[in-house]
Amino acid sequence: MELKLKEVLMQKSWTYKFESYKSFFEYVKIINTVFNPQISVIIISWRLHPNTIITLKKLFQQKENYNIEVIFVDNGSKINEFSDFYSFVDNYIRLNQNTGVSISRNIGAAFSSSPVILFLEDDGIPDEELIASHLCSHLKFNAHSVRGVCLPLTNNLLNEKQTHYFRGEHFFPFYANLEGNTSYNAKVFFEVGGWDDDIKYGGEGKALSIKIWEYSPDISKQIYSPISIIYHDYASNHERLKEKLIQQKRSFDYLSRKYSVWNKYDELWLELEGNVSTLKETDLWKSDSNLQKEYDDLKERVKRRNEANLLSYMNGKAFLHETQKIKEIINKFQEKRRISIFGAGEYGGRVYENLLRQGIDVKYFIDNDLSKCGDIKSGIPIIKPSSLTKEHFILIASSWFFEISEQLEKMGYRKNEDFLIVI
Repeated sequence: MELKLKEVLMQKSWTYKFESYKSFFEYVKIINTVFNPQISVIIISWRLHPNTIITLKKLFQQKENYNIEVIFVDNGSKINEFSDFYSFVDNYIRLNQNTGVSISRNIGAAFSSSPVILFLEDDGIPDEELIASHLCSHLKFNAHSVRGVCLPLTNNLLNEKQTHYFRGEHFFPFYANLEGNTSYNAKVFFEVGGWDDDIKYGGEGKALSIKIWEYSPDISKQIYSPISIIYHDYASNHERLKEKLIQQKRSFDYLSRKYSVWNKYDELWLELEGNVSTLKETDLWKSDSNLQKEYDDLKERVKRRNEANLLSYMNGKAFLHETQKIKEIINKFQEKRRISIFGAGEYGGRVYENLLRQGIDVKYFIDNDLSKCGDIKSGIPIIKPSSLTKEHFILIASSWFFEISEQLEKMGYRKNEDFLIVI
């Protein structure tokens, strides 16, 4: 079996990874040979999750329309724990221990044979046209990476604690910080060395994006796709969320030392968020009206199917790049109420500068840090929350938006009517 691993690594010009990978690799079971697949889907798992079989069945259904290669990596589970999956996967790879996310994904990718590689969560259920959306996006934009969307699977309140799962209804340049729903141009993926093998969990998408950016500085080829959707919860409970954040923090600290651009990398993308005009369509796309029609129909079906979920997700929120939407909301209140920003930190400053460019008059900053209260920021007074009245309309601009929202609701303020979260 080591010879098979060595063979596929050689084909990908990854021979240098063999010594590291061979100690984890037990075997590969070729259940079904897929000739000339359009896309390879890699799923890794170390424990049996009830959503995984649903995910595999959803992918199997999409095989009716697309030539899909499904590769499942058993990342050190109990023996025969995944035996029920065999009929839904093409390649089954067994590792002898939990290697973390990067090595297992890379080993799975090494056995792929298509021009596009899609990585999925083992507990994230794909939209019924997920494969079509990723393939269509690569045809339209000649992309290095296509980062999709994650919508809540259940009504778990913890889903409200994140802001990166959905970033709006338009395509625009954005790096892949949603690793469990991102596809890559296979040639680019292998040339940059794939996922960083040193990462066990957290930040691996950003690290891979940095490697792609160093390989090709054209960031318009790293793309956010609003039509590529999976359904997945942010965390199942508070304990799992706490554990997740601790793991991520540990990894981010390490990566900030490893990659010199880590702490400044997000700034490359800020001005491009929501900006469709910076993307470059392929010549094939421009000349093929059938492809364009197929995309338009697909986009409409995905939007219609997920409309209620999206409306619920965005209730009381607006993206910073949605300047027109924010302006329309504020214009309802500007003459009668004092526009105030809750959050006197760096992000609050960004929101203020954005509003200033729109000609919106901000009266106050608000902050829970009482040591800031009484100070001036950008010529605007900082006040404490107890100074608020119903004369204020509040824009929450803080990473603590969830807690601030709850705080304001307890004070009698209503989402949409008295405050809006800017993400």
